[in-house]
Amino acid sequence: MLLKRWQQVAIAFSIMWIVGVGGYKWSTSTTRAHSKALGEYENCIEIDLLTHHPEIDLCSQRASRTLAGDLNGIWRDVAVVAFAPVVVMWIAILLILMIWRTIEKRI
Repeated sequence: MLLKRWQQVAIAFSIMWIVGVGGYKWSTSTTRAHSKALGEYENCIEIDLLTHHPEIDLCSQRASRTLAGDLNGIWRDVAVVAFAPVVVMWIAILLILMIWRTIEKRI
Protein backbone atom coordinates (compact mmCIF):
# COMPACT_ATOMS: atom_id res chain seq x y z
CA MET A 1 0.00 0.00 0.00
CA LEU A 2 1.49 3.27 -1.10
CA LEU A 3 1.02 6.30 1.09
CA LYS A 4 -0.28 9.54 -0.31
CA ARG A 5 2.00 12.55 -0.24
CA TRP A 6 0.19 14.24 2.67
CA GLN A 7 0.48 11.00 4.69
CA GLN A 8 4.20 10.86 4.07
CA VAL A 9 4.58 14.48 5.14
CA ALA A 10 2.46 13.92 8.26
CA ILE A 11 4.48 10.85 9.25
CA ALA A 12 7.76 12.71 8.72
CA PHE A 13 6.47 15.66 10.75
CA SER A 14 5.32 13.32 13.52
CA ILE A 15 8.71 11.64 13.75
CA MET A 16 10.55 14.97 13.74
CA TRP A 17 8.22 16.29 16.47
CA ILE A 18 8.64 13.23 18.69
CA VAL A 19 12.43 13.20 18.38
CA GLY A 20 12.92 16.97 18.56
CA VAL A 21 10.46 17.89 21.29
CA GLY A 22 11.10 14.70 23.25
CA GLY A 23 14.85 15.30 23.17
CA TYR A 24 14.44 18.94 24.13
CA LYS A 25 12.14 18.10 27.06
CA TRP A 26 14.48 15.37 28.29
CA SER A 27 17.51 17.66 27.99
CA THR A 28 15.95 20.60 29.81
CA SER A 29 14.48 18.40 32.55
CA THR A 30 17.74 16.58 33.26
CA THR A 31 19.75 19.81 33.14
CA ARG A 32 17.36 21.44 35.61
CA ALA A 33 17.50 18.39 37.91
CA HIS A 34 21.31 18.28 37.86
CA SER A 35 21.55 22.02 38.51
CA LYS A 36 19.19 21.73 41.47
CA ALA A 37 21.17 18.78 42.90
CA LEU A 38 24.44 20.66 42.46
CA GLY A 39 22.97 23.68 44.21
CA GLU A 40 21.80 21.47 47.06
CA TYR A 41 25.29 19.98 47.35
CA GLU A 42 27.05 23.36 47.27
CA ASN A 43 24.63 24.82 49.81
CA CYS A 44 25.18 21.88 52.14
CA ILE A 45 28.98 22.19 51.85
CA GLU A 46 28.83 25.93 52.59
CA ILE A 47 26.71 25.35 55.70
CA ASP A 48 29.08 22.61 56.84
CA LEU A 49 32.09 24.88 56.36
CA LEU A 50 30.43 27.69 58.33
CA THR A 51 29.55 25.38 61.21
CA HIS A 52 32.95 23.62 61.04
CA HIS A 53 31.28 20.21 60.73
CA PRO A 54 32.24 18.99 57.25
CA GLU A 55 30.15 15.99 56.27
CA ILE A 56 30.73 15.53 52.57
CA ASP A 57 29.04 12.11 52.51
CA LEU A 58 25.87 13.57 53.98
CA CYS A 59 25.90 16.37 51.40
CA SER A 60 26.40 13.85 48.58
CA GLN A 61 23.48 11.79 49.84
CA ARG A 62 21.23 14.85 50.02
CA ALA A 63 22.20 15.87 46.48
CA SER A 64 21.60 12.32 45.24
CA ARG A 65 18.15 12.22 46.85
CA THR A 66 17.31 15.58 45.30
CA LEU A 67 18.46 14.38 41.87
CA ALA A 68 16.59 11.08 42.15
CA GLY A 69 13.41 12.87 43.18
CA ASP A 70 13.61 15.32 40.29
CA LEU A 71 14.36 12.59 37.74
CA ASN A 72 11.52 10.41 38.96
CA GLY A 73 8.87 10.28 36.25
CA ILE A 74 10.93 12.19 33.68
CA TRP A 75 10.21 9.65 30.92
CA ARG A 76 6.48 9.93 31.53
CA ASP A 77 6.70 13.70 31.15
CA VAL A 78 8.79 13.36 27.99
CA ALA A 79 6.32 10.87 26.51
CA VAL A 80 3.34 13.12 27.21
CA VAL A 81 4.97 16.21 25.72
CA ALA A 82 6.27 14.33 22.67
CA PHE A 83 3.36 12.02 21.85
CA ALA A 84 0.18 13.79 22.99
CA PRO A 85 0.25 16.52 20.31
CA VAL A 86 0.97 13.92 17.61
CA VAL A 87 -2.00 11.81 18.68
CA VAL A 88 -4.25 14.88 18.75
CA MET A 89 -3.01 15.92 15.30
CA TRP A 90 -3.73 12.49 13.79
CA ILE A 91 -7.19 12.36 15.35
CA ALA A 92 -7.93 15.85 13.99
CA ILE A 93 -6.72 14.85 10.52
CA LEU A 94 -8.87 11.72 10.52
CA LEU A 95 -11.94 13.65 11.68
CA ILE A 96 -11.41 16.28 8.99
CA LEU A 97 -11.07 13.54 6.36
CA MET A 98 -14.23 11.82 7.55
CA ILE A 99 -16.17 15.08 7.43
CA TRP A 100 -14.71 15.95 4.03
CA ARG A 101 -15.63 12.57 2.56
CA THR A 102 -19.14 12.74 4.03
CA ILE A 103 -19.70 16.18 2.50
CA GLU A 104 -18.19 15.04 -0.79
CA LYS A 105 -20.59 12.06 -1.01
CA ARG A 106 -23.63 14.26 -0.42
CA ILE A 107 -22.74 16.70 -3.16
